[in-house]
Amino acid sequence: MIGLDVAGLKKHWYPGYEDLPGRLRFYLHVDEWGIDMPDLESITDIGEGVSDTMAQASDAQRSPCAGEWFLTPYGWSAVVTETYDVDEALEWLELFVATFGRFADGQVRGGPPKGKGRGFAGSFFASSTLYLPTDDLTTMDPVTRNMRWAVAEEPTREFARCALDWIQQVRGEIHLRRGVDWWVQCLDLVHDETPVVEAIRRGGSMTFESRRSPDRFRHITVRPLGRAFGQIQDPTLSAREQFDLATQLMLFNPSALNYGYVAWTEGGSKQEESANWPFIDDGHERMARHLMADYVVDAQPLQLLTTAHLDKAHDLGNWLVEEVAPDRFLVTARDLDPWLVQPGLDPKRRSLYHFAPGLKERAREEFGDMILTASIVKERRLVERSVSSPDER
Repeated sequence: MIGLDVAGLKKHWYPGYEDLPGRLRFYLHVDEWGIDMPDLESITDIGEGVSDTMAQASDAQRSPCAGEWFLTPYGWSAVVTETYDVDEALEWLELFVATFGRFADGQVRGGPPKGKGRGFAGSFFASSTLYLPTDDLTTMDPVTRNMRWAVAEEPTREFARCALDWIQQVRGEIHLRRGVDWWVQCLDLVHDETPVVEAIRRGGSMTFESRRSPDRFRHITVRPLGRAFGQIQDPTLSAREQFDLATQLMLFNPSALNYGYVAWTEGGSKQEESANWPFIDDGHERMARHLMADYVVDAQPLQLLTTAHLDKAHDLGNWLVEEVAPDRFLVTARDLDPWLVQPGLDPKRRSLYHFAPGLKERAREEFGDMILTASIVKERRLVERSVSSPDER
């Protein structure tokens, strides 16, 4: 029989907020299977059957369900959601384990237990930042908007498939990190991207990493509002080769992005990078996320841009502009070598990067009005509010 560690499970319950349901993270720790261990398709079908049973019994429009099925060294892991009540989530788990009857012995526990995270501070990586087209963010509840992925399923699936292929090129173990308390190895992940798609679309931030050795790895972090961030470290490759691989990720399907760029970033943190943007911070970037098909956060050595971006430039004579898809252009510095030198860190404010003298300043002048400013964000928000609430003007 399989029992429930109720106390442990309740520690991994995350209450719902507004119209976002709660989540109960668990893993199925089985000491011995009397039958073949279920595969992804089988365990998903069992979970869907439990949800159907609960829906019929309560005549409710929505019943708890499980998703994000990842096979870990500790057993199958998943998340029960679509409920605001932890007791209802536990009821789902009781019905779920009852389906195995006497064919398995073990326990459902909260977790899985976290692995050991890796520190990145002080290291610079070749990075690729991607902005996928989202739903209409201006119509979303501003309270929960910044918690949502907000990208349709098919573009998310294509991105997940390409992201997994990209990180797996180093042929290392794949780990998933979500929040500060969950870093776990995922087994057999490359054969079906469905759990990854479910995890991404459920919102929040998460990182998938493939690490072959302590200093040779790739990881991709997805963040709400259709943003993704890939990094590569490989001492066997030159800086240009690492930039080429980061560009490969950005060009997985240029038509599936409305903005992207490749640059050096430090510490695996987009918040740290935002301190170097000339006119906005990360708060402005979130508020103006829907403007990223028209504006950029800063001048970068390689960027994927649209015609709307290019029309705002002052002078692109020092840049190569190559159309890589309809209305998508790869814009690369003609002299890339200065950009391939890793920046330094400001000794007083370590979040600030130091590039070669004048490098960033000249590029910013050339990109001109394409670079987003706080005043543009404010003006656009005022216009959007007046359109959505004309009686409040």
